[in-house]
Amino acid sequence: MRVTYIYILAHFCASLFSQNTIGVIDIDNSSYQEGYYLIYPENQSSVFLLNDCGRIVNEWQDTLSGPGKTAYFTESGHLLKAKTSGFLYDNTFGAGGAGGVVELRDWNNDLLWRYIAADSVVRQHHDIHPMPNGNVLMILWHKYSLTDILNAGFDTSSYPQREIWADKIIEVDPQLDSIVWEWNSFDHLVQEFDPDKENYGSVFENYNRIDINYQKYSFGRSDWLHSNSIDYNEELDQIILGVRNFQELWIIDHSTSTEEASSSTGGLYNKGGDLLYRWGNPEAYMSGDSLDRQLFFQHDVQWVNEFVDGNSHYYGNILLYNNFVAQDLSLGHTLSPVWDMHDSIYVFDELNHRYFPHTFSDTFSHPDTIKGFSTAASSIQILPNDNVLICAARQGRSFQINPSGQIAWEYITPIINGVRAPQGTVPNISTNFTFQIEYYPATFLGFADKELNPGEFLELEPNEEFCMLSATVDQELSISDGLEIIEVFDDAITVFSDQKQELLFYSIMGQLVYEANIDSGETKVDIRNLSSGVYFIKGSQSQKGFKLFR
Repeated sequence: MRVTYIYILAHFCASLFSQNTIGVIDIDNSSYQEGYYLIYPENQSSVFLLNDCGRIVNEWQDTLSGPGKTAYFTESGHLLKAKTSGFLYDNTFGAGGAGGVVELRDWNNDLLWRYIAADSVVRQHHDIHPMPNGNVLMILWHKYSLTDILNAGFDTSSYPQREIWADKIIEVDPQLDSIVWEWNSFDHLVQEFDPDKENYGSVFENYNRIDINYQKYSFGRSDWLHSNSIDYNEELDQIILGVRNFQELWIIDHSTSTEEASSSTGGLYNKGGDLLYRWGNPEAYMSGDSLDRQLFFQHDVQWVNEFVDGNSHYYGNILLYNNFVAQDLSLGHTLSPVWDMHDSIYVFDELNHRYFPHTFSDTFSHPDTIKGFSTAASSIQILPNDNVLICAARQGRSFQINPSGQIAWEYITPIINGVRAPQGTVPNISTNFTFQIEYYPATFLGFADKELNPGEFLELEPNEEFCMLSATVDQELSISDGLEIIEVFDDAITVFSDQKQELLFYSIMGQLVYEANIDSGETKVDIRNLSSGVYFIKGSQSQKGFKLFR
């Protein structure tokens, strides 16, 4: 029985077998998920949409700005990005992750809308999120003075801060150019330091509120919470935050009015703006110690509900990148909260005084774990074929892991200190820092009327023959130097050669893994001993050859 294999014509030369150092460095055509990638590297102003081979499909250029920190392509076919600009510096405040300007631009980079969230009191930072209704969620710092934090029961005798930047969320309607909903963490505090001040009560018992004196991982910084990711679940009408300095993720109710969101009542779940769910570090509400902690400076906390079929094992779970699990170790995880449909609440384990589950559902890693490590930033996504896409930010390294735990695609951001670098460059740590990578399938609604023609590679002096998109076996291939593959079966291939020579099989990494003698004319070559994978095939006397997917 004939098997439909895929192969393409490849120009074989020495560079083909030299490992790329930037751009696409590995691709397994049998298991990678096809699609497009949006990246917004540090130290420069452009957002890039790339194809699987790292060719630029579209670029949104900017000047005198930098990431602030994320960008997304919307179903309406527009780019939504957060940025920071020089004109902000004398008019606001900030720390790592600071942005301040959110823009919506069309495919041609024309400005459709701009929102500035940066003054002496507030500043947008880290993540934004496009909502199904066209509105935009933003994380902002809100600065509170010494008087404010003293009135809230802050312990200035134990901690050095004399102001605190509490995180708030705003929902902005670009059509109205105004805030239509707001939630502020400062409205949901608890403290047991000063009984004469606001919010006094048991931190242990008030586990749905936020202890203003939990400062273990703020390290004395005014940026007390350092929330770095936000996502929205339309089905539940809930928002999830990744709160790095609490080593937790929080879920809040979005169905509330702004007034209800500042209280502890109202909304679908009748908790107002108090936390519906928190997970990762029970010590933050005096329910355990450091040994109970499961999140370690995490990033990109989200629900798995985009581009993934509802039958997927991962659908509906929470996904995150856990930055500092151990020395030189970062891991991706999913977890599955327990939901009581009858009472519409997340189930709380009264015995252990924390929300279920007790541990993660799934764990993901680069096979060479050091290549998946980043102390900061980073992102993770589940793809339509259940591959996992991870970006290790400090390495500028993005990779797909297939369900077998192997690398299906790997990419090194080729922008070094803001400048596009030539192939062969080896980036030093953080010089190609990439906060996150966002995957979009070719069927994404935002691409409906777009020309997705690949242009030049993002890297300079590219090895154009390393990665080539495939054509089916039924396409006729033009061969001019006397070597041709005639048929491909599951156990053999038939080749035609105009001379006796050796047929050489190379792995995707350029290693010679198999060779067979072929005669002049047609020869059937046994390939039963070749494991599944991608191979480059060429004749020892030929300059051209093929790529075989087995």
